[in-house]
Amino acid sequence: MSKATHFAGRPITLRTARSESAEAIIGAGNKPAVVEITNRQDKLFEVRHLTVKLTALADDCVCDPQPTVLDRFIKIAIQDYSKMERIASVENGPNLPPAAGVALRQITDSTFEWVPTEPITLMRGEGLQFNIVPRDQFVIAYHGERRQIDQIRVEIAAEGDSCYLGTAAHDSHGKKFEGEAPLQG
Repeated sequence: MSKATHFAGRPITLRTARSESAEAIIGAGNKPAVVEITNRQDKLFEVRHLTVKLTALADDCVCDPQPTVLDRFIKIAIQDYSKMERIASVENGPNLPPAAGVALRQITDSTFEWVPTEPITLMRGEGLQFNIVPRDQFVIAYHGERRQIDQIRVEIAAEGDSCYLGTAAHDSHGKKFEGEAPLQG
């Protein structure tokens, strides 16, 4: 994935690593949870990958050992709500191939990463919405017994770059100028 050198006719003068996160705790049979990651800065946020981590909870505690099948209990859809554009729709858990433009990689039994073919660019006030839909039951086999998981914690991280934009090379009168200006959203 290449990094753009300009945005809307303005040069990108500096990039700094950036991460934003959101979390939802969802129970079996509950209504869908909606979480958002919104760019609240004056800098562009180029999202280069999204990570989803699933953790089983029982009696408000983390289960030990963690089940390796948590991805079967939820569905996730990702939408760029500022552009009304669906980025990925995962119908039967994060382990199935997502929608066009997103490549999926399983990192561990409970952690998944979506890598867009092109960065998702978010201006101030724009963001991503994650619709998390649970199945009716969270039941696993544990040492030959059926066990119920109370809840699943879904942690989502968007990672990429904050982009600092320089001013346009010339103003409206053709005068050349340099420097850095905040992004107008």
